[in-house]
Amino acid sequence: YTRILSMLNKNVDNSIEVDNEIMRYNELDSKELELIKEIYEFKNTALDAANNLNPALIANYVYNLAKLFNSYYQEVPILKAENKKTIRFRLKLSENVALVIKTALGILGIDVPERM
Repeated sequence: YTRILSMLNKNVDNSIEVDNEIMRYNELDSKELELIKEIYEFKNTALDAANNLNPALIANYVYNLAKLFNSYYQEVPILKAENKKTIRFRLKLSENVALVIKTALGILGIDVPERM
């Protein structure tokens, strides 16, 4: 979470505007597809955890999401992508990952630090 915030703050310095420009499926990296699918599963995971009174489902989910993002961050250039459209998309994707991480940890009663 703090790594993503740091990256987003670096973007503020570079003033690359994040918008909702659409990326085509064939333009997405396989790691991006994995992250999008994982983000999409958050609602179902949270509902399953609530229905089964099993917070471990959320803990496992957020751990897996963090691992996926770390792999993505290591392998895919975000701020140094080939064009501004791709940078904007990757920043928005990262921002959404951060929001889900913060929300999931909040459900578990864990506050996330804004910086290390």
